[in-house]
Amino acid sequence: GAFITAILYLNKTHPVVKLTTWRLHFERAIFKKSLQIGIPSGIQNTIVSVGMITLFSIVNTFGANTAAAYSVSLRIDSLASMIAMNFSAALSTFVGQNIGANKIDRIKKGLVSTLFMSSTLVIIMMAIIINFNEQLISLFTNDIDVIRIGSKYLIIVSSFHLLFSTMFIFNGVMRGAGDTLMPMFFTLIALWFIRIPVAYFLSAEIGVTGIWWATPIGWFFGMTATIIYYFTGRWKKRAIVKYNTN
Repeated sequence: GAFITAILYLNKTHPVVKLTTWRLHFERAIFKKSLQIGIPSGIQNTIVSVGMITLFSIVNTFGANTAAAYSVSLRIDSLASMIAMNFSAALSTFVGQNIGANKIDRIKKGLVSTLFMSSTLVIIMMAIIINFNEQLISLFTNDIDVIRIGSKYLIIVSSFHLLFSTMFIFNGVMRGAGDTLMPMFFTLIALWFIRIPVAYFLSAEIGVTGIWWATPIGWFFGMTATIIYYFTGRWKKRAIVKYNTN
């Protein structure tokens, strides 16, 4: 219903994007480029989803209270994560537009500005979550054990959200340039070769707290790999739209 309503609205008010069936035709080049960009992103989302299920299975071995604390803490923690995700999506659009317009020098300015804005908001959110962790968890449950376990998660993980934010912002540059393959590889390595093995090992050594520490460790690797790749400049060669001087 929303899709049909949007089409009708656009057809009536925006003739430039007017959609009619007789004007539709298959573009092989656009289809191929869409697959090149979309498939790695889809695989990355699948990797993350399966990885989170695997982490949950490790958490579940510590009992129902730990599993409940983990679920609640993830919801609260997502408040900080969404800041980076939204800024990253906005930066991707900005990068794509400027690569298409052959204004590569503006990308660095956009990156720096986005890092500053997202980091500022993330720091504020980190401070709120860390200082009011028990109060936030108590909005979801009154169980003392769940609150105690969840507060440890929030204090440890939320303290390192700048790593996650920085990683996502740099990934936004890659995606905007059409280079979605490398972020997929970085996510695969950071999650499956770093975070999950570290969570499994540390949980056996120091308990459930080890699972919480595995998160920033994985973020650190992902952030480092992404920044290094950014400075290689290879992402600049994967522009979705080539600049036309004519």
